[in-house]
Amino acid sequence: MTRVALNVSTSWWRRLRRERADPPDRPGAPDERPIDRDLVRLVWELPLRQRQVVALRILADMSTTDTAQALGIAEGTVKALLHRALRRLRATLEAGEDR
Repeated sequence: MTRVALNVSTSWWRRLRRERADPPDRPGAPDERPIDRDLVRLVWELPLRQRQVVALRILADMSTTDTAQALGIAEGTVKALLHRALRRLRATLEAGEDR
């Protein structure tokens, strides 16, 4: 079931991405904490597989095992992709603070 949802959302995002260069606005309740637009843009710029891992592990709060099963990859690959994605995000954010 998770795989189907992931495939549907990936197709939806691909169509949307072709239509606009910026990430879509995120509708939310007024009482929700606003999301940092710069962080959203940086995540949006990650390679597809890294974005998927970040979405499932961090946003959907899935375990490494569940994420690996949903994406059809090994658990070690999930860990490596998440590590690389977070390292890239950290480096970009730290470089922005130095300006």
